[in-house]
Amino acid sequence: MTFNIAIDGLTASGKTSIGYSLAKRLNFNFIDSGLFYRYLAYYNINSTNFNQHTYDTLINCSNLSAFSSLDISQKASELSKNEEIRSLINQEIKKLTKKKGFVVVGRDVSTNILPDAEFKILLSADFETRLGRRVTQLVDENPQNIFNDIITRDIVSKPLINCSKKVSKEINT
Repeated sequence: MTFNIAIDGLTASGKTSIGYSLAKRLNFNFIDSGLFYRYLAYYNINSTNFNQHTYDTLINCSNLSAFSSLDISQKASELSKNEEIRSLINQEIKKLTKKKGFVVVGRDVSTNILPDAEFKILLSADFETRLGRRVTQLVDENPQNIFNDIITRDIVSKPLINCSKKVSKEINT
């Protein structure tokens, strides 16, 4: 039986690490919905045209290091608030996952992107753990800026996570 797995969680809760490992172990495809926004943010900040090559790079998840800075992350968060962009990205992910065999991670995957996923997981971790993870990932960034970014994202993400709690199994990472 082939199925889809939706994984939601706050910033640095382990979505990508756990989702990618799970997909690899199950021989599933992996999609991080946040990468779509990060790619758009990168190309928006760098005034580069978003074209088929850019899209192919995104789908194949190659050269991701350029998309992990705090600036890119903050711009991606801003873009994710645009309903038109959010709708287009969600529809694209829905098209990709119709054939099943996907692990998809994000903040509203189980409620908005894959509401029919056979397995829905919500990852959680305390603030200090998440802050430590993000500081380790973004070693060149000011820890105070990372702290502020996580607080801001938590406030924005809270309604999405509360919806996910109603339909997902919560796991503390």
